[in-house]
Amino acid sequence: MIKNYFPIDQSKSLKKKILIQPLFVDQKVKNSKEIKGLGDNKSWSSSSIIKAIEKDLKKGINNFLLFIVPNKKQKHPEDFSFHYEVIRKIKNYFGKDIVLLIDTCLCSITVDGHCGVTHKKSIDLNKTHYSLGLAANTYLEAGADIIAPSDMMKNTTKYLRKIFVQNGFSNSQIMSYSTKFKILPEIFPSICSRLSTMCEPHFL
Repeated sequence: MIKNYFPIDQSKSLKKKILIQPLFVDQKVKNSKEIKGLGDNKSWSSSSIIKAIEKDLKKGINNFLLFIVPNKKQKHPEDFSFHYEVIRKIKNYFGKDIVLLIDTCLCSITVDGHCGVTHKKSIDLNKTHYSLGLAANTYLEAGADIIAPSDMMKNTTKYLRKIFVQNGFSNSQIMSYSTKFKILPEIFPSICSRLSTMCEPHFL
């Protein structure tokens, strides 16, 4: 049975239980680091993220969208061990007290900073889907509640659903979203420019 994490509220009022707090975990950060242009949000270390979540829980927020940035960059991403470590740590600590959504894209792990695996300046869709499938499956194994692909590649959601069925995650949920904005510029190498495809935070 598929769990409904965000039931429709007929009162049409904005309530804390439907809000989702974005959180950023960067392997390079020792404690926390301010993210320019994103209000009070910070990048957290894998050890300090627990306190950040506890602070939000006290305010009545229990839904979190996690963006994970590993040190190691890969041309063909296959190693998502840091992601697994972070997700596992959070879910082991908080359990069902939180709903954990994981941003599923390759931009923070690819060498060139693109959302897909590139070959001769073009996206290799098959290899991109393969890496995204490995990532999403790893996140679910670690305890993620919802997979949130933001890669904007063709048929990603369809591909992930097929992978989930094959690996025993048939009831796992997917929240696909396509609006991406220009934050964390330090993550992306200088050779990567996506100014024409990304919008400023204040437009969202």
